[in-house]
Amino acid sequence: MGSANCLAQTNALFRKNLVMQRRNCRANCCLVCFPFLICLLLGGTQLLVIIAYRSSHRSGIDCGYCAAGTKSWIDSKVGGLDCPIQCPLPIAPKWPPVLQLPLDSDLVNELGSFKSTNLTDTSIRRAKHSPVKFLVTGANQPFAESVMSNMLPKHDDGLKFVADISTLADFVLGTYAMRVMSSGADELGSDFDHYSHLFFLQSNCAAKSKLSFLIQAGRGNFTKDAECIEGLFLWRENSSVMNSELYRDRYQEDKETNKIASAYDLMSSDLNKFNLVVSYNSSYKGATQFSLSPLSSLSFSPIMLRIPRLLNLVSNAYLELRGSHTKMQFEFVKDMPRAAQPEMTIDISFLVGKVVFVWMIMLLFPVILSNLVYEKQQRLRTIMKMHGLGDMAYWTISYCYFLFLSLLYILFLVVFGSWAGIMLFKMSEFRVQFLVYFAYMNLQISFAFLMATYFSNVRTASVTGYLFTIGSGYLAEYLFRPIFEDMTLSRNWTTLMEFFPPFSLYRIIYEFSPPPSPFYLTDFSGIQWGDLSDRKNGMKEILIIMALEWATFLLLTFFLDEFGTLRNGIRKMVSVCHSSGDGNSQASQKQTIQLQESEYSVEMDRTDVLREREIVEQLLQESDSSYSIVCNNLKKVYHGKDGNAEKIAVTGLSLSMQRGQCFGILGPNGAGKTSLISMLTGFTKPTSGTAYINGMDIRLDMGKIYTGIGVCPQFDLLWETLTGREHLMFYGRLKNLRCAALDRVMSANRFILCWFSF
Repeated sequence: MGSANCLAQTNALFRKNLVMQRRNCRANCCLVCFPFLICLLLGGTQLLVIIAYRSSHRSGIDCGYCAAGTKSWIDSKVGGLDCPIQCPLPIAPKWPPVLQLPLDSDLVNELGSFKSTNLTDTSIRRAKHSPVKFLVTGANQPFAESVMSNMLPKHDDGLKFVADISTLADFVLGTYAMRVMSSGADELGSDFDHYSHLFFLQSNCAAKSKLSFLIQAGRGNFTKDAECIEGLFLWRENSSVMNSELYRDRYQEDKETNKIASAYDLMSSDLNKFNLVVSYNSSYKGATQFSLSPLSSLSFSPIMLRIPRLLNLVSNAYLELRGSHTKMQFEFVKDMPRAAQPEMTIDISFLVGKVVFVWMIMLLFPVILSNLVYEKQQRLRTIMKMHGLGDMAYWTISYCYFLFLSLLYILFLVVFGSWAGIMLFKMSEFRVQFLVYFAYMNLQISFAFLMATYFSNVRTASVTGYLFTIGSGYLAEYLFRPIFEDMTLSRNWTTLMEFFPPFSLYRIIYEFSPPPSPFYLTDFSGIQWGDLSDRKNGMKEILIIMALEWATFLLLTFFLDEFGTLRNGIRKMVSVCHSSGDGNSQASQKQTIQLQESEYSVEMDRTDVLREREIVEQLLQESDSSYSIVCNNLKKVYHGKDGNAEKIAVTGLSLSMQRGQCFGILGPNGAGKTSLISMLTGFTKPTSGTAYINGMDIRLDMGKIYTGIGVCPQFDLLWETLTGREHLMFYGRLKNLRCAALDRVMSANRFILCWFSF
């Protein structure tokens, strides 16, 4: 036997792990194929949606009707061409302007006069729709009342049919609906489809007052009805009172609040000048979220606040006050002409939410953590170390194995996800995905290695790992995402939170995923290689953060694996520095001796102990190969914890053992037998003193010593899936036995170990 180098140790450990994973192939296959099952489920569902969508459009799309030379609509009517988004739109349809009405509270106040100052009158009656409230203030109340009286043109009660769009402009139309999505040419016209609910405002509404008008919808026409709803203008003393009321109306939680549509401050306006401030509810332009499932939701931003009609109403009222029948007509609004748009891709992955994909990728974390803690709990790492396996070889082969498993897992996930049509994996460039996922998988492995230093029980580590995975997903969805999407917060908060590895993963999934869209359609183009430097997606910052954390976690892992805790590591490094400065660590020796001076004073006077010390001192001065083990003043002190005193296990042991001698150690519990053997086998390091095995120092040459000694533990430290022969071959390779030499050792031990019982 010779000294096995790091490469030979790596080879032995790799062969052993290969045999174990071959025996554990079912679990490994299930783990790697899990992404295939999830992607197959999502892909199958998406395929059914595509089939249903195409079957509903089986007849195809005819864009001939939308040609620029076609003239099949009337300019004076509402509406116009109805062209699908796949067809060009040479002339956009016309639509009357609409007011944004507040959400209906189903309450109407019995307000007696224009001068009422209380919006929460006690005389409340139920009605179909609450009146629309407008607050008014200004320096000249009579003038303001005159202007407001002209805001809503008076029309005859009963059923009215309007033939053209210019006449319809005299009516003040409104709707409760918010435009929360953009759908091409139908963005403005969606207020006038078959399903929308329209109103027209009047100072007083008759019982059966209704407005009807004709709408052109491509080749066909239909009649649209609008119900009458009251509009009330309420005077307030000044702008402070009005603003306070607007604030209460917006933020108080009482559901019976009378919602306010708008507020007008005429300031110092009169017949000679017109100064105006219009207040409106700008919160409509904020994000609107619809929950699809406990894990996913759709978030849209309303894109129209319908403000121009508010300004036009008061402007017309002022002009009519200046001169009868003088007005500035607001007839219609319309989109710009557009070219044909390509058909968007169908994607349903947002239905399951981003958290599911975060969990899928983090699923390997508890697996890696459990495997590392298993060898620690069963003391297999210890027995391998006693037989010569170095830390570098162990960490290298373990890291490479988990990295290979992680890369294989993420490769299956990306390939199957792309094959199933999931936009998260299909649209972004594959080399970008490889770079980002490779960086994260390395970070996840290093984080699992770091966490393994804190656990000694597999069940505890496994449960903690899965709880951490599930909890991190929920934290990312309900804590990190709202902060990240809040544009009012500094981006530094997002960057700081991304130092938590699951939040970095969620940001990656967030940027790779298409934004939620209605009707399962998306035009998301993914992230390309050139987009890595784009600060909007943050990929460059995330890669830097993951690289820094990866290196930090590995360094902390090596440190904690060597010293146990940060406190012990610092203490031992300080002790080493003191030892190098003092030469023979005289301070620590004196402290140890003083603690038990009276107890060992009798022992020190014994002639056999003194004789053994003299032999050791002589052997240290004169090299003698006939002695295998020489212990020189060996000491071991366990530092106290939680205020307890230090425990002295071995005190000043000097001992010599000749080659071929059978030596036994006897003593009661706590005498230091196990501590002595642990120091001689390199499991623990001495507090002071040293020992020499075959002339090699246990403090400096433990790696060489392992090649020439054998250790039989008190309990059976074996791998459950390995045979006896495979155990011996693994340890033989750790002793640097190869080929024929290894086979001879196996044959020599065949009959001794009752080979066929394994």
